[in-house]
Amino acid sequence: MRPDEFAQQISQAGQVPALVGEVRRGKALNLVLDAAKVTDASGNEVDVAKINAPDVEETDGVGVDSHGRTPEDEHYGHKHD
Repeated sequence: MRPDEFAQQISQAGQVPALVGEVRRGKALNLVLDAAKVTDASGNEVDVAKINAPDVEETDGVGVDSHGRTPEDEHYGHKHD
C-alpha cells in the first residue's frame, strides 16, 4: 500500500487522533529510554540503542545476503530467518 493510500484510509476511518497518539507515545518512550541507564539482572549496562537497531544487514543489493537470499526475496538483507 502506498503511503498516500494509507493516510487516506486512516483519515476516512477517523483514526488520525489515535495514530497521532501512538506516534507521540513512541517518541516519549524513546526520550525516556535515551535518558535512562538500563542494566540487566547482573548489573551490566545494556545498550538500548543496539536493541532498538534495525534488524537488517549491510548488503550490496546484487549478491546474496548472509542467509543466501537474493535481492528479489522479500526478506533479503534481514537478519532473521
